[in-house]
Amino acid sequence: MTKDRIKAGLIILAFVASIPILNHLDRKFFAIDSIYYPELGIGFSIRNYSQSVIGISVVPAREEAPPVEGEGEKIIFPGRGMGEIRLGDSPEQVKERWPGDWKKFGYREQTGYSNAELEIQLQFDSGQLSNINTSSSEYRTREGISVGDRKDKVLEAYGEPPKFPGRFIVSFSILGSITGLIPRFLIAAGGLAFLNYFLVKREMRRRESILVLSAYFSFLLIYQVPSLVQIGVGYFPVYLDPIMLVSMLFGAAFPAAVFAGIIFGVFIVRRCSWKGWKRHAIPVIAGDFFLVAVVIIWRIYQALLGMMPFSLWFWSQLVMLLYGPLLYLFWHQFNVLFARAPRAPVPRVQPVL
Repeated sequence: MTKDRIKAGLIILAFVASIPILNHLDRKFFAIDSIYYPELGIGFSIRNYSQSVIGISVVPAREEAPPVEGEGEKIIFPGRGMGEIRLGDSPEQVKERWPGDWKKFGYREQTGYSNAELEIQLQFDSGQLSNINTSSSEYRTREGISVGDRKDKVLEAYGEPPKFPGRFIVSFSILGSITGLIPRFLIAAGGLAFLNYFLVKREMRRRESILVLSAYFSFLLIYQVPSLVQIGVGYFPVYLDPIMLVSMLFGAAFPAAVFAGIIFGVFIVRRCSWKGWKRHAIPVIAGDFFLVAVVIIWRIYQALLGMMPFSLWFWSQLVMLLYGPLLYLFWHQFNVLFARAPRAPVPRVQPVL
């Protein structure tokens, strides 16, 4: 038992130590540095590894935007528009000037359109164009900057951007997703394993149901509290919107469904007395199966509301298949740490007559 606890502790410490390393690797090779000039109304997405522009965005400028000079289909006008379309245009005006296969996504006042052929993404607020993004190298600013140019060229043309909130780093890589999952799953698995130890010690009934409900509320706090702190408490009323509220509740349901599947898998393993690789594989498979079921329900709900295009289903959820293995691994190791050592039988002393 002592050796198993030492092994479990080392595994947990190894994952804790890997967080800053994985975070550094993700920022260096996969993360995107967004350079934004709010006064001009233009932003550039820079891939850190290559230090090259991979996207250009046009948004309303905080100050008076430069006048539109040199009309052309492939010219980017900061704070004004791109080509023949202008910020403030309606979706009908955009489609008339740029006909093509536009796919709609979004909900209510905030909707968007994407065109894979033109490599253009548009965002509308209350029916007016508020954001234009392109990943095509055919569009250039009047300074000659386009997708594929180096970051140095952007800084030379526009200068150093504001540090806050003008610059932020995002990542869409699998490595970045894993880096974000590890601390959340470690905290949740540790707390649930301690709760499981307490419930077993008290010999409480319906222990599995209590664990699943606790898992849901634990993930609800772990996922939503940091987001609320990051965007500011002032945005709390946004969460009261019915759609945002449902999204928040479903966001916590994904990992909670995985944990429910793991608990179900452990029950099956014990019922069938399976050992070896089946003992660990069945809970992982059951966890991912429960997750897929919840994701399908959620994506059908989103598709009915037109919140995102169907083509984004698969790739956006591929990383979720890691939920089962990671959560089960941490849950198993913490259970080994908190497990009570079996008591040695106390020999009975016969009284001497």
